[in-house]
Amino acid sequence: MYGCQQHLIKDSPEVMGFLEYICSEANKLTNCGIYYCRQMLFKAGKFLTRGELDKELKSNIHFKAMRSACAQQTLHSVIESFDSYKELLKLYKEEKLHFHPKPPNYRKKGGMAVVSYPSRWVKLVDNHLKFTLGNQVKAWFGIDHFLLHKPSNLEFETIKEYRILPRNGCFYIEFVYKQPEVKPIKANNNVLGIDPGLNNWITVVSNTGKSFIIDGKKNNQKFVQIPTAKLKERLAQLCQQYGINFIETEESYTSKASFLDDDFLPKYGEKPERWKASGKRIKRGLYCSSNGSLINADCNGSANIIRKVSAQLGFDLTKACRAVLTLPNRYFLDSLSQKYRKRYECGFNPLVTSA
Repeated sequence: MYGCQQHLIKDSPEVMGFLEYICSEANKLTNCGIYYCRQMLFKAGKFLTRGELDKELKSNIHFKAMRSACAQQTLHSVIESFDSYKELLKLYKEEKLHFHPKPPNYRKKGGMAVVSYPSRWVKLVDNHLKFTLGNQVKAWFGIDHFLLHKPSNLEFETIKEYRILPRNGCFYIEFVYKQPEVKPIKANNNVLGIDPGLNNWITVVSNTGKSFIIDGKKNNQKFVQIPTAKLKERLAQLCQQYGINFIETEESYTSKASFLDDDFLPKYGEKPERWKASGKRIKRGLYCSSNGSLINADCNGSANIIRKVSAQLGFDLTKACRAVLTLPNRYFLDSLSQKYRKRYECGFNPLVTSA
């Protein structure tokens, strides 16, 4: 089984220039591959194989401008897109598809495309990943490689492929790695509530008597929305892998209602006319219950997210008390090393997050 992780690349202008160069060349080579495949299809009615396209374009200037293994991966992605078109066309002719498929079209001129490095062409040097650029680039520019930091939470030997992804004016590196086979956790009554936010990336409260906050990135809503969506997707994947129930619920009134006072939690759009919270948020990060107890406001919201679904699923929330909601441990994203995760691994079934 394979998994993947993406990391934003923040490096020197020189390294960012290398990334822009190889992704630009990948875009140009992709269009060359699409052009040749389209011509062979339109004029000869033939779908090319990987080997045929590699042979035809190995002398292409954009092929030479990349590491040969990366150039081949780029052309193979072109063949995959035409193979998909071939299958769709077959379904259309069998009247199993209601629309007439179109052959792959060209990428935007001047754009950038994904560059894939098979693991055997990447070396580990002083905890940095060494990406070679190929002999032709060395002859042209006198440079044959660039370095990127290796993430601390992945073992180098488990990584099978590296992908440089140009996206939204930034570059990301995606690590495709082999995952060890895991046994599903035993069924239990533990539950973890996760509340994504802005000031705190995620706030987590469990019914085992623990809570914590992960402080990730910049206080910028546009920036935060990107990794939060990916976090939910990744959590859902991991939950399925480990046999954990993943429940996503709406979060209306979870920040206003008082968890300690067991306030009624209306659903979105169903607020009763005279509904009023027992407590209130008195300032950023602090919530006051009806008897004056001060707790972390985000923990109050996270605990209420669990309570949103606790009635029908029967969670025991007695350990989610004032002490748990008052002093959550705070961790920064960069500190969540593999060693830390192994030390604090524990099973939760199910896991609840807000929509």
